Amino acid sequence: MYQVINQQGYGEILDFLRKNHRFCQDNDFFDKKMLDAWATDAEFQLAEGNPPTIEIPAHYAVCGRAIELRISDEGVDQEQEGGD
Repeated sequence: MYQVINQQGYGEILDFLRKNHRFCQDNDFFDKKMLDAWATDAEFQLAEGNPPTIEIPAHYAVCGRAIELRISDEGVDQEQEGGD
């Protein structure tokens, strides 16, 4: 079993970026490929035994300091490993 970010999780990421990333004032700034990269960061955290989080560094954050999102449990699905 492994954990992946689902559609709700993608929505949480996009909402977070729209509110907090200084280059995301345009709603179309982050395309699917870019959102996949953010989701992959959260999935890496899960694989390491950490909560599913992403972080905007201070220099990209609207508030001027690093800011973190923890994706909700509903934003994460359990997946079966491909089996033989």
